[in-house]
Amino acid sequence: MRAAGVPRGSRAYALAIHSFAVARDGAGAEALLTAATEDDADVTAHMLTSVADAHALSGNAAAAERVLDHALAHYPQEATLPLFHTVLKALAKVGDAAGAESLLRSPLASLGLQPTADTFALLASAYAGAADASGAREVMARAAKLGVTLSTRAYNSVLSAQAAGGSLAGARTVIQEMRRAGAQPDIASFSILARLYASEGTPEGAAGVLDAAERAGVRLDSAIFAVVLRACLRAGNEALAAELVQRMGSAGLSDLEIDDALTRASGGQPSSGPGTPALEPGATELDISEMASAALSTMQSDALVVDRHDDDDDDDDDVARGDENARVARMEAAGGLGLGDRR
Repeated sequence: MRAAGVPRGSRAYALAIHSFAVARDGAGAEALLTAATEDDADVTAHMLTSVADAHALSGNAAAAERVLDHALAHYPQEATLPLFHTVLKALAKVGDAAGAESLLRSPLASLGLQPTADTFALLASAYAGAADASGAREVMARAAKLGVTLSTRAYNSVLSAQAAGGSLAGARTVIQEMRRAGAQPDIASFSILARLYASEGTPEGAAGVLDAAERAGVRLDSAIFAVVLRACLRAGNEALAAELVQRMGSAGLSDLEIDDALTRASGGQPSSGPGTPALEPGATELDISEMASAALSTMQSDALVVDRHDDDDDDDDDVARGDENARVARMEAAGGLGLGDRR
């Protein structure tokens, strides 16, 4: 029986199923697949993958696996690598590393499909979800044994597993191995490393990650600044926090990005997972929020001072004084942040 409102034809069903997948409606996508079968429409790999994706996006790994089982039983020729990857994504989302391994050992191998860099990235992500750092590192070794070159995305999944296990040393080793393999760390890689330093209560190390990222040609974003700034505020490192407030502008962040960084730093959310240190005694979430707000207010005032003097092309001394006022204001922002005298 044809589904209401869906014209006959595999392409129409495929488009409709995809729409349900985008809406994360696994039940609706699956109902349309059943209707397509009853309507004698050709069931394609794209349809099956879309249904599995709908379940994966909604976090229903068991339902995604059921779609794969259905494909293997009735449409084995349509059980393609993208379908397997979609089910792997669903398993990774719930941290089911054992299920992901089982998928690779049995149906994938039986169909003669060869794992790719994306396969190993998803497998590593499953281990990251399970907080299994050693399992994720083993994925790297297996990929190398098969001659598969891992992508930055795959290494980031391994890094995430190290972070979930709170292993800073392990994460630093992964970065080194990553570079030796020719993969370049990106902002996500450095952010994971910065969060690990922050979780250990080492804001200086987290700030060092900013330096390493810039040396690697990676543009810093508001999220990584928020991680390091929050680590400074929690540890009471006044001088370093004040430097970060100044550094965001020189790093090329827009006003909106700076606003976002300060908001994130004052939002009361942990900068990492388990193991994130508590606030220093006497420092409340409200304190941090007020500190960040004061910094933002001062920075906005700085911009007005500079803009006003920049409009006067005939008085370079005034412009210079405006820049100096901005510098002094930023120094005073340290006091507004509760950072004390930096002299």
